[in-house]
This record gives sequence, C-alpha cells and structure tokens, in this order.
Amino acid sequence: MSIREIVLLLAIALSVSFIACNKEPIIVGNININQSWEIDSDFTLSYRDAALYQDQYLIWGMDASDNPFLIAFDLETQVQSWAFDFSNISGWGTKLNVSENYLIVKDTQSGITVIDLDLRQTVSAIRFAQDYPGWEVSDTPVSIEGNRVFFTLSNPDTYESHLLSINLPSGNIVTELVFESDDFMIPRITSPTFYTTSNNESNSLVTIQLKRTNLSMARTSATLLVSLDEQFDTNWLDTIHFENGTHPIKWLPVVKGDIMATTFIDDLIAYNVVTGQKLLDQELPKASGAKLILNSGEVYYAQGQKRSIQKLDLSSGSPMWSIDTSPAPSDFGDFLINSEYVVYVRESFGNLTVLDDISGAKYQITNQVNGGISNPVYSDNQQVYVSHQSDRVIGFTLEHE
Repeated sequence: MSIREIVLLLAIALSVSFIACNKEPIIVGNININQSWEIDSDFTLSYRDAALYQDQYLIWGMDASDNPFLIAFDLETQVQSWAFDFSNISGWGTKLNVSENYLIVKDTQSGITVIDLDLRQTVSAIRFAQDYPGWEVSDTPVSIEGNRVFFTLSNPDTYESHLLSINLPSGNIVTELVFESDDFMIPRITSPTFYTTSNNESNSLVTIQLKRTNLSMARTSATLLVSLDEQFDTNWLDTIHFENGTHPIKWLPVVKGDIMATTFIDDLIAYNVVTGQKLLDQELPKASGAKLILNSGEVYYAQGQKRSIQKLDLSSGSPMWSIDTSPAPSDFGDFLINSEYVVYVRESFGNLTVLDDISGAKYQITNQVNGGISNPVYSDNQQVYVSHQSDRVIGFTLEHE
C-alpha cells in the first residue's frame, strides 16, 4: 500500500469526527500544478467560468476599446482561434451553456442569445424589454432538452406565467404552457428540469411561486413543486413552502433515477419523482441559497452563500463530509468534480483548491499559479485542466509529490 493510500484511509477514518467537530479540513497530501502550455490573448479575459466545445475553450473578454466578445482558443493547436462580437446582443458575462453546436446565454436583466458555434452566427436574440415589455423574467437558468431551449416569463397584468421554448436551429419561439392564477396572486414558473423515469417516461419538474399582489388580502404566498408529463400536463404537485412565495429561486432541481433533490431557502428536499412522495425535508443551515450538483450515484453537492461546501448522501440527507471553514466556491462559479478530486477557485482570479472527493480532506498546493486563475475545466481529449488569467489561457496537470 502506498503512502498516499495510507494517508487517504486515515483521512476517511477521521471524516466522521471531522464533520462533527466542524474544524479546518484535514491536509491529505501535497499536489503540484504542472503547467503544460500557455496561449496568449489579444483580449482582456473575464474571471467568469469558461466552457468547452470540442477542443475549443470559450471565455468572455473585451478588446482594447472595452467592446464585449466571446473568444475561442484551440487547445490542440494552442492558438487563439476566433472572436465573436457581443456588442449588440444580450448575455455577455453570464453562464456559458453549450448544447451540441449551440451556445445559449441568458441575462435576466436583458435577454437570451443563441449562437451556432460552427457557423458563428446568431440563431436567436431575445431582448426582454423590447420583446416582452412589462413581463417579469424568472431568475432560474435556461433549460435545454432535445432541440429546444426553455425559459419562463410572468405577466403581472394578466396573472399568467408562460413557459416558452426556442427551437434549434430555426430560432422560432413557441409557448409550451400557460399557468393562470386568480386576480390576487401572480404565478411565477421556473425553467423545467427534464428527466426520464425508470419507466422510460419523459417528464419534467417546475417550481411555481404564487405571489400576493395585495398584502392586505388574506392570501398566502406559496411555493409549489409540480411534475409534468411530456405534454406538460400535471402528474402531481406538492407545496414546498406555504410562505416565501417571493423568495428567489436561482437553481434548478437535480434528478438521479427516480429521486429528485432541490434546496429552498435553508431546506434540502427530496421526492420520488414517479409517485410524488416526499422522501426528505431537512434543514441545512449552511446551504442558504444553495445549488446542488450531481456527480454520480445518489450523492449531491451543496454550496451556499455562507461559503460552506458539503457532500450529501441523498438517501439519509446527512453529510458524507462538510467543510465550514475552507474557502468554498463562489456564487457565480461551479466546482469541477473530476475523478477523485473536487477542484475550484474561491472567486475572481484566485488560488486553486483541491479536495479529496471521498473524505473532503484538502490537498496542499505547493506551487500556485502566480496571479491566480479562474475556475478550471477538464479536457478529456487533451487530458489537461484548462484555466485562464486576464491575458492568457493555461493548460496544466495535477500530480502528487
């Protein structure tokens, strides 16, 4: 047995007391960042998360005149390959969503843009203020299913919430569902989470919030979870919370098999998506505003505004490990779960954090990149982590000392 394996087993054995004692993470060993190459940029690159499309690293940037661009770097040839001008369309600086050969970005304040990455042409460009004046936009990200991009809007004048889709590649917009409330409540639908059940049925989950329009009326704002079939008819619904119908929902539920999990305010909630049976409703004081990221099995990760990070066993709702004092991922960034590692940067251009996926123990990074880096992605084709600074893209590997 190697020294690393012995240290790892010790860290796992101590993980229960580590969770209970709420201490600093255990240092499980040392890791070197071995830089493989750099690609210089003609643009000033944003610290926001990048995305991979084939062997292209996509990231936001600005030219010398502060004009906004999407920039692509070729990881195989290690050159800056192209730049797409975002001056007259919405979504610059937001989360990059790639589906097949399309990039989809949404800015809640301005609009949605869809780009064909092969042709480098705009497929759809929605401006909320001009195209849907007076409508309220959901805080949740877009959903992508098949050849459709889904988003939701609410009309406070008609007490309706609409689920709409953008067809790819035509760019045509279709109304898929209209939810209408009475004249005392404004409904707000989130984007749907799509999944296939063990019965091979295509369903989706949406959250509906009912907001009081007159606080003097004896009406209770509520937040509902609704299961929909392929035609968007209701399978079942349940009330998540009888109050807080105006609490913003920024993350979508995650589904694994027949089990769904979501967070609302400080609660972790799980359901059987076939029967609608609630399996878990557990308070997570450290998960306020949390989003869950599915890795594998029945395990979900939570991060919150209080900067904690936890790995949760969904069957019991208990932490497999929990770190309250380690630098945790930022609100704007995702963390990367790659092989045995959980990898992320705290915020902006910062130092890399690497945790052991099994125990939550922390690795000591002995040679951080000067000036910090952004959250990395991992290229399976190139077998390299890729990140960037404001003026370059960096490829590197992680190796134990």
